[in-house]
Amino acid sequence: MWRVVASLLLSSVVLVQEQVTNAPPEEGTVSPTTIKTNTPYKIPENRILEFTVPLTREAKLALVAKNQVVEYAKVAIAVPRGFDPELPNPILLVSGTSDGDGSSIRLMPAFTNVALRLGWVVIAADGPFGKAVVDNPAWRWALISSLLEHIHKTWPRSRRWPIATAGVSGGGKWSGVIGAILANKGYNLVGVFMGAVNQDLASESAKLYEPATRYKKTPIYLSRGSEDKIATPQHHDEVKQSLQKNGFSTVRLESFEGGHALSEMELRKALGWFLEEYATK
Repeated sequence: MWRVVASLLLSSVVLVQEQVTNAPPEEGTVSPTTIKTNTPYKIPENRILEFTVPLTREAKLALVAKNQVVEYAKVAIAVPRGFDPELPNPILLVSGTSDGDGSSIRLMPAFTNVALRLGWVVIAADGPFGKAVVDNPAWRWALISSLLEHIHKTWPRSRRWPIATAGVSGGGKWSGVIGAILANKGYNLVGVFMGAVNQDLASESAKLYEPATRYKKTPIYLSRGSEDKIATPQHHDEVKQSLQKNGFSTVRLESFEGGHALSEMELRKALGWFLEEYATK
């Protein structure tokens, strides 16, 4: 089973051109670090590292015509203290909403403070020129799959690492969509965190990416704010019922005092639950 040994030091090397060094982060915080591509570097622990990766050939073929032609994706990775690529580290893939700038990378700090402490690698991917003209599954998967391919080439053992998806609001819906694709592609999907959602896109995606037998066995964690006026408690009840009606066997709905937001406590509970469930298999 997976295990993260905190006493080991980072030994992975990937490709970049220039690294901008920031002051060491305080305990429990994450400082963004921006780099370019194509010179050796070591990923700094407990920081968000941004760079670019070329799109894979399959990703380029999957892009829809209405979107701008792109050759690479903007990506970000954060690794926990004591990260060792020789061990099976869990990965948390963050998805942002389609609203605003449609950036998943911009939302990473909301997840890293919890996830890194628990030993998770946190990743996200965006288009190189901001929000897509057509923000659809093909677009998102082209970016994410290119990032994952880069990670697998860098850390070959990562192909079988446990992976979970997470997002809030529209990003929570997207985490259900991307979860279906990951399961369909044979990734070791161990959980889907959907915070502040008012629609069940996981079930719709399961129909698109059949057979979804493995996906429907994946733990789904729904997090709702008691005062949420956008994705109300009733919406979450309906999403849970829809998931169960469509064959999802492991669905958990939890509430916290608050509104339309991410609860770090709920995220902590979800990530722990995912790995507990994974450990029993």
